[in-house]
This record gives sequence, C-alpha cells and structure tokens, in this order.
Amino acid sequence: MNDTPTNQITLTAEQLVNMVGHAATQEQLDNVRRELDAKIDRSDERLHGRMDKLDAKIDRVGIELNAKIDRVDGKIDTLKNWMLGMGFTVLVAAVGATAFIVSRLPPL
Repeated sequence: MNDTPTNQITLTAEQLVNMVGHAATQEQLDNVRRELDAKIDRSDERLHGRMDKLDAKIDRVGIELNAKIDRVDGKIDTLKNWMLGMGFTVLVAAVGATAFIVSRLPPL
C-alpha cells in the first residue's frame, strides 16, 4: 500500500480506547453467553432428571391407587350383597311374622 494520506486512518487516543474497550466488552459478553449456555444446559439436564423421577413416582402412585380402588370396589360389592341379603331376610321375616299373626287371629 501507499502511505498516502488518503489510505491512512487517524484515531484519537479516546477512539482507540473505545474500540479496544468495545472489543474486550464483546469478548466478555461472548464468554458470559457461553457460560450461561453451559449453566442452562446443566440445569436442563438436572431438570429432566428430576422430571423423570417425578414421572416414575406418579406412575407408582397411580398403580397403588388403582389397586386400592379395586379393593374398595370389592368391599362395596360385598357390602351390597350383604345388604341385599339382609333386606331379603327382613322381608321374609316380616311376611312370616305377618302370616303367623294372621294364623293366630280368630276366624271372622
């Protein structure tokens, strides 16, 4: 290149400091961005691990809850059968008692 005045750029000390400072700031920002990206990635991995554990716990609780619901359904069915049996027994007893009382009445 020629050393003609048209090919040269003259910077003041302040402009030079600003340019160097800007470059350093940009580099610092890039470093901070990389650090934050790494931290976010680690946090995401931990979060996914915790979510997987929670999913497993939810599945176990769901299985246990279904088993308990089945047991309660069985007990309700048993109680329903007992109630039907007792109702039938009371009905037969009432009919029998009525028949006995009617048979002891004097004829009309």
